[in-house]
Amino acid sequence: MSRRTVWDEVRRLREEEGLTVLLTTQYLDEADRLADRVAIFDQGRIMLEGSPDDLKRAAGNVVAVALDDPGQLAEALVDPGSILNRL
Repeated sequence: MSRRTVWDEVRRLREEEGLTVLLTTQYLDEADRLADRVAIFDQGRIMLEGSPDDLKRAAGNVVAVALDDPGQLAEALVDPGSILNRL
């Protein structure tokens, strides 16, 4: 409920007041629904920036894999198939 309230207020500020709203979120659905422009930061630097649709097109097909063992991350980055074959 509170998320919906925040979304409604962001939209109202933008549409009725004509304000630019800087919203930080880790929820991609919020960015997709509310933002005209999205910037993805890593360690304080902008890594990607554009409209939500532009960023989705640039990403292409993405597969997310949750690893039980964080030690598998390096292996998955070097050889993604080694992890996917175990699933």
